[in-house]
Amino acid sequence: MVTSATRTARYPTLFFPADRSWLVSALWDDTWTCVGDPAPLIHTLERDPVANARQVRLDEDAPPPGLVRE
Repeated sequence: MVTSATRTARYPTLFFPADRSWLVSALWDDTWTCVGDPAPLIHTLERDPVANARQVRLDEDAPPPGLVRE
């Protein structure tokens, strides 16, 4: 049986290098991942059709358009 406790134990939800130059947030209960990085990487991800990425401004909500929270 998979529970929220076993899901969160499988991988970290927030990871970044020692210099903290970028970060990735991948919560176990979300179908999307947030990447914080310098603009060149974000632009590369936006051009990759598999990544299905979009840039989000600091004043925007990060979840994908159309996602409804309960």
